Amino acid sequence: MSEINERVVQSVDQGSEEWLRLRKGYFPASEAPIMLGYSKYKKREELILEKLLDETPPVDSFTQKLFDRGHESEALARPIAEGALGCLLPPIVFTRGNLLASLDGFNFEHNVVFEHKLLNSQNRSIQEDGDLPPQYWAQVEQQLYVAGVDRCLFVVSDGTPKTDNYFSLIYRSRPERLEEVLEGWKKFAGDLRTADVEKLKIRRIQDRNDDEYLSIASRLVQAQREADEKTAIVDELKKQIKELVGKQATRGGGVTLSYTERSNTNYRKACEDAGLDLSNYVRPSSSFQIRVTTK
Repeated sequence: MSEINERVVQSVDQGSEEWLRLRKGYFPASEAPIMLGYSKYKKREELILEKLLDETPPVDSFTQKLFDRGHESEALARPIAEGALGCLLPPIVFTRGNLLASLDGFNFEHNVVFEHKLLNSQNRSIQEDGDLPPQYWAQVEQQLYVAGVDRCLFVVSDGTPKTDNYFSLIYRSRPERLEEVLEGWKKFAGDLRTADVEKLKIRRIQDRNDDEYLSIASRLVQAQREADEKTAIVDELKKQIKELVGKQATRGGGVTLSYTERSNTNYRKACEDAGLDLSNYVRPSSSFQIRVTTK
């Protein structure tokens, strides 16, 4: 990764066509959690494939509504944050080397980054923890590095100043986390050069809505739902009969219960503790998994 120590202000409006084109030439901060494998919404290899194919994934209507709510709440929360800090926090785009950061807000005089996230049930825990989870700190660490500062006002809200719907914390860069981000991008750049596009295409999840596929899928979902109902009944009856007989080996009525105690050895952990390298003993394999959603 290029060691360029100065940030560069990019005169583009976030969300514009110019901004979208600019992003393609850099590694954006919003993609840092994906690159490190911390994202809950996209896998690392999916990001690699998008970059190799120069794709911009489409945004469905549900996700677009979330984006719109996020932008709206961010605009409403900014003056609240500005009042707390006593300074303006206009949005801005910086680049540094091959990294990019599109900041929700930045104040040059106070050297503080403003980052806003839409309030939801998952990020309420940030207030209690007093720290950011990996999917957030990975993004913020890159923002701070690109901006050349070490302090971020991180706000979670729905755009209102209500106590239950607005909270914030001052996040300061941590050297070990920043190193993880910077080293992660170095490895990611290397993986882009060596990735097997065809293998990545095979593993990519594709949406299908043709009649033949949907017909089979519908029957499979129904069959799985019926099987789940029967499994639930079987599991409950097994629980009842085990509670009835305890640890006593029992037979009767076509049902046999046996009780065995055993211990298992974790050979992989034993080898790791002994400092043995298992990489030479790893053999390639493949699998195909079918997950049926019945709810």
